[in-house]
Amino acid sequence: MTMNWSIPINSPLKELILSGNCTFIEVIKHDNLKNDFRKQDRTLISFLLSHTRELVETALGISESDFKMAQLISFSLIVSQAPEFSPYLYKDPVFIEVIHKTLFFKEELVGKMAAALSRILQFVVHFTSGCFLEGLPDKDNLISRLLELSHIPSISNFLHYLSGNRDESVVLFHIFHKSLTILFQSINNPKLTHVILSSILNVVEKMEYSPSPIHESFTLEYLEILVGIILSSNDPYSISTSLKIILFIVGNFEDQEEEDFNNYYIKFFEILNRKSPDFCRMVISSQNDFQNYHYKLVEVLSFLVVHFQFVPQDVFEVAQHLFYQMFVLPKHTFLHRAFLNLFESMHATSLSIEPFIQQCHVRERIVEVFSRKKSINASYWAFLLSIADYLTDEISEEWKNFKCGIYTCISQKSKSSYGGPLPKENIFESDDDSDDVQESGGSYQ
Repeated sequence: MTMNWSIPINSPLKELILSGNCTFIEVIKHDNLKNDFRKQDRTLISFLLSHTRELVETALGISESDFKMAQLISFSLIVSQAPEFSPYLYKDPVFIEVIHKTLFFKEELVGKMAAALSRILQFVVHFTSGCFLEGLPDKDNLISRLLELSHIPSISNFLHYLSGNRDESVVLFHIFHKSLTILFQSINNPKLTHVILSSILNVVEKMEYSPSPIHESFTLEYLEILVGIILSSNDPYSISTSLKIILFIVGNFEDQEEEDFNNYYIKFFEILNRKSPDFCRMVISSQNDFQNYHYKLVEVLSFLVVHFQFVPQDVFEVAQHLFYQMFVLPKHTFLHRAFLNLFESMHATSLSIEPFIQQCHVRERIVEVFSRKKSINASYWAFLLSIADYLTDEISEEWKNFKCGIYTCISQKSKSSYGGPLPKENIFESDDDSDDVQESGGSYQ
């Protein structure tokens, strides 16, 4: 049995449309519009599609009307996600034309018009899984145009959404239309730096959904630009985002199997390694102001240590500085984690780190603070225990006592299950529930 969802012939709105004596505004202000549109009446849908230009221009605020709700109602119809209406509207050449001209040629794209355009674009891209973008006449210049208008918050939001969209069609759009190239070409504009770096990060993070290898899109020239920002900028956000982009690229190297990648991989790390002394100076100069980007700098240094299986003197000094700072900033878990990451990377090399341990008196410091644990308000205890995991026992009587006493006690507690051991059997359940019912007075009839 099939359901007939067509509106009865006596629908007032349908009769008005069929009369041929109505305007677009008269239709959208009709009391029956919402109900009839929800039922997807073909007469109403056909009328709206035949008035696409009025619909879109009203929704954008280009066409004004005495009816105050006209823009809101028109906007709601466009973003309605109606199966019998939306797919046809978004493919309509008139719809694409109006959207394109508004975005690329409207001189005063501000206020409600910009907000409406941004929301419509975002909705249509989402509804079509990005396929709508390829229908734009000037799609090669879309990212450039969005950057020009990024001082408008709603347009900036759409650029952020578009760069972070993981739909395959959108990812391929960024690759085929060279979005990264466009973004990097505009990065010297100080007014756009935050927007551009945020967009670059979004695009790069979605490369994992791309069929193309990462080195074909992210060139070594881009890496040089980001390193330049890290070393020259005074803006923590710009430095942190640049480092986050680099770390994401490095973190995805394991997934690359192409032969051409080997040369790229070597040069990528060589560029970072040449700048590692500068990175080290930035970390050490942080003193008591260890920020998020300092943490990311240490992450980069940790990658370099593991990659080259070597601990340069300046990295050694960074590790020394961070270890001392742990006790200066006892509640700064970012700093504590940074040291532990670097320490573990140093330990992962084929070189012995015993000289570092002895020079920094790591064992003695750990024993000393744990002996005063009750009087110290700190967050580094778990990190110190993790460090102790890597330290040999056969050194001094004090260290042996610590490992056999406090260390062992805390380790056993941390490895035990919460609430103690589980019972071997659940005393509240039986393998055969029916037997329990029978024994307790018969089965339920």
